[in-house]
Amino acid sequence: MHWELWTVLSRLTLFICMALTVGAFFCCWLSRQHKLEQPVHWQSYLTVAGLGVLSATASFLLFIGSIAMTGVNGMFDTELIWMLLPDGTGQAMLWQWAAFTLLALSLLIRHYLRLQALMQLTVVLLLLFSFTLGGHLLQHGLIGRLALGLHLLCIGLWIGSLPLLWRLCQQHAASKLHPLMQQFGQLMVVVLLLLIGSGLGMLLLLFSEPSQLWQTTYGQIVLLKLGLVSLLLGLGAFNKLRLVPALHHPAGLVKLRKTIALEMLLAVTVLITTVVLTTIIGWTN
Repeated sequence: MHWELWTVLSRLTLFICMALTVGAFFCCWLSRQHKLEQPVHWQSYLTVAGLGVLSATASFLLFIGSIAMTGVNGMFDTELIWMLLPDGTGQAMLWQWAAFTLLALSLLIRHYLRLQALMQLTVVLLLLFSFTLGGHLLQHGLIGRLALGLHLLCIGLWIGSLPLLWRLCQQHAASKLHPLMQQFGQLMVVVLLLLIGSGLGMLLLLFSEPSQLWQTTYGQIVLLKLGLVSLLLGLGAFNKLRLVPALHHPAGLVKLRKTIALEMLLAVTVLITTVVLTTIIGWTN
């Protein structure tokens, strides 16, 4: 069995579910501020919750299988499962189960906005916490975990919002969408500053010497990821400075939607690079 390929797919799905959850909460809040139709319906939330539980479970079972080395049957080795469940990987899965289950339950109280907002905040915190239970930054203690958690939150607010913004461009006229896009751009300035700051902080924790960035496989993949993120930042800046102010032009909304679609494609590439970096390359390389 190709453990690495299936692990990348399960982790990628999990990352996307996390980002979409954070982005959906954020865009729905923005939509309410501007009295626009919500870009996400309960069916979409339920789909993300279901995929989140499945991908979290698959990631853990694939981890078990890669240790057992006895094929697909090794994924269900009960002795290994009970042994590793209290470990970071097992605990991360349990917290992710809790988060996505709470996401599904929050749909039952969607008419009670304050209570639902509290549950959604809890979902985000549980997801962020679960991702800090493993990875290369564990050895750096609380500082490493806080930097990773902040970085993931910013990724969710930025990348996770792109599909929802694209949908909003389909749902509303440019005149109604313009104030929301302006506010989104202003908030993203703060989010991206925090994203860059936390990213630099993690680089300083991981690399003791700058030469490790180009002399190690891990560092080279990090440089590739930084290049992709730079392209993504450039597209975002183009949206904010050129396309959003030009929304009142007839073709403005179409151009914005196309650029957001390109951003989504680049964002998935960044996530794939991140998953490959953390699951296949590994810090030891």
